[in-house]
Amino acid sequence: MYKRKKLILIIFCVFATISLIVFLRKDWITDGQLTEVRQNEKVIGRSDRLSSIAIVVVIANRAHIKRKYETAQKSLQCYCESRGLPYYLIVRDEWEIENASRNTSCLMGDFMYQRHCILVDLMKKSRHEWFLMIDADMGVINPNQSFYNFLPKLNDKELFAVFSDRDYSSEIMAGTYLARNNEKGKDFLMSWARSWNRYMGGENLDNGALPVMILRKYLPHLEAETSKCELWWKASRRHWCRYLLYVICTRILIDNHPIAGLKFLPKTRSYYRDGWLTGGKFSSEDFLLHGWKEPIKDKRTIFMGWMNAFSEEAFNDMNLCKSREQAHQLWRYKMGFQWSVEENRRELDAWIERSTRERRRLTEIALTFNVTQEDGCDRSLYEFQ
Repeated sequence: MYKRKKLILIIFCVFATISLIVFLRKDWITDGQLTEVRQNEKVIGRSDRLSSIAIVVVIANRAHIKRKYETAQKSLQCYCESRGLPYYLIVRDEWEIENASRNTSCLMGDFMYQRHCILVDLMKKSRHEWFLMIDADMGVINPNQSFYNFLPKLNDKELFAVFSDRDYSSEIMAGTYLARNNEKGKDFLMSWARSWNRYMGGENLDNGALPVMILRKYLPHLEAETSKCELWWKASRRHWCRYLLYVICTRILIDNHPIAGLKFLPKTRSYYRDGWLTGGKFSSEDFLLHGWKEPIKDKRTIFMGWMNAFSEEAFNDMNLCKSREQAHQLWRYKMGFQWSVEENRRELDAWIERSTRERRRLTEIALTFNVTQEDGCDRSLYEFQ
């Protein structure tokens, strides 16, 4: 009798152990494998629920990768792979073909709006808690930095989206943001994407629609003030200064009425900044630089030029990206592009001061709502227009 009980106990223990192993493999190992997910999504790095942030880039078509964004995407892909960060590269044209039979609601007639809806579609199929949308022309200049050094505490249960103030104006930067994979985060992005129906053709596309969408969705009691600000936007077709007056007008309302769960990172203190502000030079405090478009590489212009800091040997062996220690060898720079934190901050602070002065001056004009008057913008800040 004793031997029979002992045998039953041994069998039970063996069965329990096997069950536990199967459970652990299912929940942790399978989900953590490196995966090529369908034709239109390139995924590198761990994709399990231990990875809080997933990096996403959405581009219009595959040809753009090499023709327009090769350096930026190589640096971002290598950084993510070496750090074990999930990295999704989604090609819109291929995504549309694959999802033609599904009612995804991503039928916006403009890619800039549509990309936010495509992200929501990915969020619905994923367990990542956060998604960081990155503009395709943003690249990693300094692999020693981390996104977590710049972002607010992500354990804030109210937080659903984090944006950045644009470096040279009062705009909210639309090309990169952090969105939480919950109902609030997805609802925010879909409201933004669907605003194309109301604001199509407005100056600066989804970037122009973003502040007025925020105001109407979260601060509806300010509709009268919002409508007045919108007068500037409606009068801004091919008139950049009036657009800036609209931006300032809406930002005053948003800044004076904080929205729970929506945060903005200050100018030049985000995980990214515009690289042209310092002529391509960078310091150890920088992470991602914006404006790496291959057609303007090594072309010095007043706005959005890209002086390439990398030598020809940079990113010449992407196999090294598998190891964090070896990956660092791929960030090879030309002489003269690295400078001190103090030099970097002095140059960036000068831009901030210039932008702040311009905002103070234009605020008085913006609040008159007189769209027929001359604008009086400092055009040297915006000569790209």
